[in-house]
Amino acid sequence: MNLIPNSELLNAGYRYAYALTMHRQDAEDLLHDAWVRLVTRYGTSPEKPVLFRTIRNLFIDGTRHAKVVDRYRKQEEIPVGYVDESDRLMDSDLLDRHLVCLRPIEREVLFLSVVEGYTADEIAAMQATVRGTILSMLSRSKKKLRQSIQREQLGDADKASHPDETGSNVVSIRRGRNASRRIGS
Repeated sequence: MNLIPNSELLNAGYRYAYALTMHRQDAEDLLHDAWVRLVTRYGTSPEKPVLFRTIRNLFIDGTRHAKVVDRYRKQEEIPVGYVDESDRLMDSDLLDRHLVCLRPIEREVLFLSVVEGYTADEIAAMQATVRGTILSMLSRSKKKLRQSIQREQLGDADKASHPDETGSNVVSIRRGRNASRRIGS
């Protein structure tokens, strides 16, 4: 057994703990906890590899614990932009109504980008197309959605699409005071 004087062992342990935490007080706390745990368990000063392994394990445990605590706190806190669940459902219904104005491929690309968080390059690889096509499709899709929602909010019924007797979509456009022109699609 290679015994290192306690001061050298503690300095080496501190340097290792500091390399893990990058914070002086955290490194001191980590070294202290590891030292107390090992001396309590074995009754003598530990060997260097045992000290380092204990410091590493305590660091990992502390990191995991901090993640769990952060996650728990985030669940407990009400965010600044908190939206009631009924508002969220209403927004979901609003979005569903307006998503029908998009082609299926536009909805898919928008979903992959906004909801799933894929980049344009990743979506292009999935769709076997080029990045520029995906970027322009995203831009057009967002613009269509924005315009559709704005039309509804403005209540401009004359520009809204509505089915006629034959079931085809007809768009009414007001011209002048009383005149309107109908365009069948």
